[in-house]
Amino acid sequence: MDENQEVKRGCFLTGILVLELIAGICSIVSLILSKAGFISNPLAGIDYSTGMFTYTIIASIISIISIVLILKWKKVGVYIYVALSLIGFVESFLIAKNIEVIVIVSAVVSVLISLTIAYFSYKVIVKKENYELEE
Repeated sequence: MDENQEVKRGCFLTGILVLELIAGICSIVSLILSKAGFISNPLAGIDYSTGMFTYTIIASIISIISIVLILKWKKVGVYIYVALSLIGFVESFLIAKNIEVIVIVSAVVSVLISLTIAYFSYKVIVKKENYELEE
C-alpha cells in the first residue's frame, strides 16, 4: 500500500450502514409511537406482545450501537452485527404463523445480505488495523 494512501471503507458499504442506522432509529420511533397509539400498528397481522415489543426495541438499540461501532472501525461491532443477524434469522421462523417458502427465502436472503455486509466490514477494519500497525 502507498505511504500516503489511507484505508477507506467505500461509499457503497458506508451507504448501506448509514441506511441501516436510519432504519434502526425509524424502527424504534415507529414502534414507540404505535404503542402509544399515535400511529397505527406498523406490523399489522403479527401478534405483538409486550415481551416482543421490548425485545424489538432492545434489538434495535443494539443494532444501532453495532453499526456505530462498525462506522468507528471497531471489530466488536461486526461481531454484534453478526449475532443480531443470526438471532433475526431464528426469530423470523418463530414469529411466522406458517412456515412457507417465502418465509424461508426471505430469512435466508436477509441473513446472507447481513453476513456479506459483516464480511466486507470486517475485511476493511482488519486492513485498516494492519495499515495502522505498519505506520
